[in-house]
Amino acid sequence: MAPRRLILRTPDSYALSGVVAAIATGEVLGGRVKPGAWSAAECLDAAAVFARLAGDPLVTQAEIR
Repeated sequence: MAPRRLILRTPDSYALSGVVAAIATGEVLGGRVKPGAWSAAECLDAAAVFARLAGDPLVTQAEIR
């Protein structure tokens, strides 16, 4: 499979970083992330995160290429 890119457009990238942090925190608190230090790519479901970001009011455009 060829590499893919996620493209998001937002007027406030700092706030969007906060949304991603909130998603990750929810996954940790929900027990869906094993204990330890992980990058988001290692422990979060990419399709689920994309769906949540695409539906966030901060995101004005979301696509996968």
